[in-house]
Amino acid sequence: MVSIFLDAYGKKSEVVIILIGSIILGTGLFKAYLSIQTGDHFLFASGIIGLSWLVSLVVILIGLLFFNGPLKWN
Repeated sequence: MVSIFLDAYGKKSEVVIILIGSIILGTGLFKAYLSIQTGDHFLFASGIIGLSWLVSLVVILIGLLFFNGPLKWN
């Protein structure tokens, strides 16, 4: 990941968008972990994990498709 930031010709906005999505996902996993540790709320924790996956996927897709422009595969 450090090499992506040091590349002068690469898009840095893609890295920032994916970083935001991973922060959302990590926060959801941490909240689910706290929910299980305080009690046996496994279904609630599974809902938190599913919701965080969905939100991070939507944020990444919206960021890459609308704010970043077309993707370059080469």
